[in-house]
Amino acid sequence: MIGEKLYGCKKLLGLCLGCILFTNAALAQEVTVDGVGIDKDSAVRDAMRNAVENVIGTYIDSRTLVDKSVVALDEIYAKSQGFVKNVNVLKENDYSGEYRVTARIDVDTNPNAQLMNRLNMIMLLNDPRIAVVVEYYDDSSGRVRSKYPNICEASMNSKLIELGFNHIVDSSVIKDEHQNVMTRNSETDYIAFGKLDINTEGVNIPNYRDLANGSSYNPSVSTGLVKSLAELDVKIMKTDTQEIIGNFRVEANGMQGNANNTENQAVKQLGIRAAENLRKVFALKAANVSKYMRVIVRTGNQDNLYKIEATLKKIGGVNEAFIRSYVDGKGIIEVDSDLKPTQIYRGLRDSYSLFMEKSTENTLEVSM
Repeated sequence: MIGEKLYGCKKLLGLCLGCILFTNAALAQEVTVDGVGIDKDSAVRDAMRNAVENVIGTYIDSRTLVDKSVVALDEIYAKSQGFVKNVNVLKENDYSGEYRVTARIDVDTNPNAQLMNRLNMIMLLNDPRIAVVVEYYDDSSGRVRSKYPNICEASMNSKLIELGFNHIVDSSVIKDEHQNVMTRNSETDYIAFGKLDINTEGVNIPNYRDLANGSSYNPSVSTGLVKSLAELDVKIMKTDTQEIIGNFRVEANGMQGNANNTENQAVKQLGIRAAENLRKVFALKAANVSKYMRVIVRTGNQDNLYKIEATLKKIGGVNEAFIRSYVDGKGIIEVDSDLKPTQIYRGLRDSYSLFMEKSTENTLEVSM
């Protein structure tokens, strides 16, 4: 009973009782953790849960999770054994009825595996705050038109909520008095920018009588229907770093009795398809987060975080570096590099007075 309670203990993010060692692998992530239980079996189960929590912790921001996501994570943790590929017990001890183990555990991180599929679809990068901004220019006048962008934005927002995004920000919130988008703002985590184009024409059919007679007079007959092709080019930008995380193009058709109705139909369908594609971009982004090294910086001045980010980009062997979050004096910078954390630390130490708090295979923690 005690072991089951330990096994079912609610933890939001990966907090290991012992030493944590991450190594990147193609289909699994190896973690060394401790586990506690009333016997060896329950202690190993606890270790497996800790391993899964720590792996999930590399994919999820440290912001407070929404209630729905917490419930979903608890369900994942409760089934931790199903996401583990291999368990190698390194140490085990029995202390007066409290069994402790240290184990090296392989957690299945194959992109097609059950854990990753569920995690990507449930978390979507920890349910980010997203604003959709669509622009459409009238070719004849060069004026920015608002009707169809509003319809497209509303359609996208509605579908995103249906797909599980809980924090959709109205585009008006991030615009100034001149209707210019404030790309650096505290209201959003991501902005999806869309450029809309609509082509509309009447639907005609050939006049077979004229074709038979070989006459060019009145070569087609109007059906009374109008068809529209709506196209949307979208790019998704991370608000705090201005990083473009994805882009795509979607199309949708409409056909009604007049231009207004068919254009409305095409634009609404376009918004639905764009939302579905946006979800795919976030799922792919979530699946690839773990390829980066994580540099955790503890500093009371956020400007220091931007300076370290700029310095990281200049270090030889670093392909990219971008700030992921800054909360309560703790900043997280993702670094795309084959360098070891200790090598990154030496590169930073040449420019800053830093204290290294912790270093693992793909994490560096420093304070300044």
